Amino acid sequence: MSSTAQWVGIDVSKTTLDIALRPSQEQLQVPNTESGVASLCKPLSAFSIQQVVIEATGGLEQLVAFALHQRGMTVSVINPRQGRDFAKATGRLAKTDAIDAQVLAHFGEALRPAATVFASQIEQELQALVSRRRQLVEMLSMEKNRRCTAQVNVSDDVEEHIEWLKERIKQLDQKIKTLSQSQAEWKAKLDFGLTFQELVQ
Repeated sequence: MSSTAQWVGIDVSKTTLDIALRPSQEQLQVPNTESGVASLCKPLSAFSIQQVVIEATGGLEQLVAFALHQRGMTVSVINPRQGRDFAKATGRLAKTDAIDAQVLAHFGEALRPAATVFASQIEQELQALVSRRRQLVEMLSMEKNRRCTAQVNVSDDVEEHIEWLKERIKQLDQKIKTLSQSQAEWKAKLDFGLTFQELVQ
């Protein structure tokens, strides 16, 4: 393992991860998939990683950020504006995925951003289920409104969709309740007296 401390910048896209190490100048590219992230861990383990800096990209960064965090690396997920402002301040006006990764590594070395606090895997699953439940509740409300104005030839279809949505929401409720019992913070809220409806609002 190289004993020189390295800062890692990762530029995230939907399909790929571009990785730059500083000061070693090593560069890598892997698919933004579970297998791609797994393959990234081996070459990084050959270095003394001080910090990994990743821009928030609408959730596309979550897979690699959480995976590296689980492997004990200090990971900082930063606002994209911070990266852009730093690039301008350091004169890095050219823009490619590889250059963006280099900028993020330089950002980490120069500014040492605070480490991101990650939710546990169960918390992430709960958050995703609650978010999906909200989406379905919104869809249910819209379908109920459509029921009042639907033409006769589609009213049955609207009713079927309403019933399907109700059933899916029930199923999600059960999953959320089950997971909540294994997650201390959520369980504590329920035990404290919050109703399930209040918990998922």
